[in-house]
Amino acid sequence: MPLPDGHHLSKGRGSCEQVSGTKHFVYLPAERLYRILSDDNLNVTSEMEVFCALLQWLDFDREDRMCMAPKLLQCCVRLQFIPPEQLITKVEPVDWLFENPDCEFLVNEAIRSVSVHSCLIAQARGVQLAKGVQGHGSPLLG
Repeated sequence: MPLPDGHHLSKGRGSCEQVSGTKHFVYLPAERLYRILSDDNLNVTSEMEVFCALLQWLDFDREDRMCMAPKLLQCCVRLQFIPPEQLITKVEPVDWLFENPDCEFLVNEAIRSVSVHSCLIAQARGVQLAKGVQGHGSPLLG
């Protein structure tokens, strides 16, 4: 399927936004969508682009495609690379995605994992800051 600018919907070509913005995108067979969205060479500025493209494809024929949602979500979208605030404000509000228990589990696990990771980083920074103040090792305190 050619894109308007002459590119083709093939592995490693164009950006996610270019591909998902074509009128042909929502008609892609699931296997082809999987190959495109899971490709490490897909040009994206954030993993949210991949998530939004997947949602667009699923939503076009939600009734028939929701059975594929868990596998596609798990294999195509690297939820762990979506910032926690976007997981909560942009992913979690997609109610129809949570109608599938496997999708709900994947998203909740990503939120939990990213939140735990963020807390560990914050704790580590707090400990380092406290050590710097007490040990006079802080470059700010001399």
